[in-house]
Amino acid sequence: MFPLPANTFPPIELSEKDTQTLETLANFFVQETIQKYQEHRLVNKGIVDTNTWKKVKQREDVRVYRERYPTHDASEGASSGALHMMPKLITVGTIRGNLDDVMYGVVNVSSDAMKLKSAYVGDGFVDWGNLACLIKPTPQNPFRELSIKWTVKGHSLLIGAVLRARDNIYIESTGITETKDGERIGYHLQHSVDLPDARELHEYNIVRMKISFCHLYRQRKEGVVDVFIHGVMCPMGDAPASLSALTAAEVSVSVWKNMHCATMKKLAWLVRNNKPTATPAQRGSTCGVCTKNLSSGFSMTSQKDRTCRLCLEPACSRCRETHTICFTSAFSDSVIQRKMQFCTSCLKRASRANPIEIAVSEMSEGERELSQISSMSITSSTMSGSSMSSAESSSQLLSLSYLYE
Repeated sequence: MFPLPANTFPPIELSEKDTQTLETLANFFVQETIQKYQEHRLVNKGIVDTNTWKKVKQREDVRVYRERYPTHDASEGASSGALHMMPKLITVGTIRGNLDDVMYGVVNVSSDAMKLKSAYVGDGFVDWGNLACLIKPTPQNPFRELSIKWTVKGHSLLIGAVLRARDNIYIESTGITETKDGERIGYHLQHSVDLPDARELHEYNIVRMKISFCHLYRQRKEGVVDVFIHGVMCPMGDAPASLSALTAAEVSVSVWKNMHCATMKKLAWLVRNNKPTATPAQRGSTCGVCTKNLSSGFSMTSQKDRTCRLCLEPACSRCRETHTICFTSAFSDSVIQRKMQFCTSCLKRASRANPIEIAVSEMSEGERELSQISSMSITSSTMSGSSMSSAESSSQLLSLSYLYE
């Protein structure tokens, strides 16, 4: 059934006043969550009161707590409806990485970008759409976004047999703000809204759920990012509250996947924009990283399996890793996935690549699909009269051909 037709919802057009109202609403929830975070961090010294909160999930240093006795905040009732009836969740802890990388993994402006992020983080969404982009990232502020988005959460076969799929219309606000002390805090807000033009999809037997979650990220020290998430989810319809809490906890505890998403997006960008230094004629029979001699039976078939997709150098089993790179195509609604080999040197290069510079570069690319970029590169390299040397052409064609295996 999914994805649904592209015209499921009409174009969402908001007045300047409505846009300002949504921006004000988003800012309110972000600032409110920052206040809760500062209280947790400075007043409570980072300690969660287990008399009020029950730990329901933990993965590495990220812990999710559910409110033992749900309370109702006056600020939530008017805007959240059924949400105030559900127990709140908080998530605290740390993940490895840096703030800019985390935010690069978080931001997904277009519908295609939403689709790619979902593939990388494995969040279980089966349909996506950016219905209206109200504030777009800029080179000066590459992680700032305010959009109205739509997602459909799928279920496993077992759960799907008894529960209907859930969709959600929400505002998503991302960016980096500063505290009065000058500390940078990244934020990611998702808050459900009701829009007349975004009707409920009863004909598809989909139930509209409600969420309100705000994720905060702060660089605690080099290589360590503090995480604080506050929010609530209401599944609506026939789903038990316990399943809702379990689903929300699983999503919250998986925030580390934003770092994985950032790394994969960097690798995909490097593949798109790569200029290999090695050519087929130049590649030898030694590992390009540790210089270990490779076996004499280094055939063309095994050569592909051992060749780094970025530098085109061969690499031994200890000096290479396999990663799945995702991209979209104008000819398919599905995400195309390709397993690619990368040497450890190029993986380090990707890890150290500046996410802000890459985000700005992607803006200039206009978020073109990887398949389109690859096709353009192949076409330009094979045109008659090309100024590219035969070695350069052969090298680039070999690199790009891996995308279509």
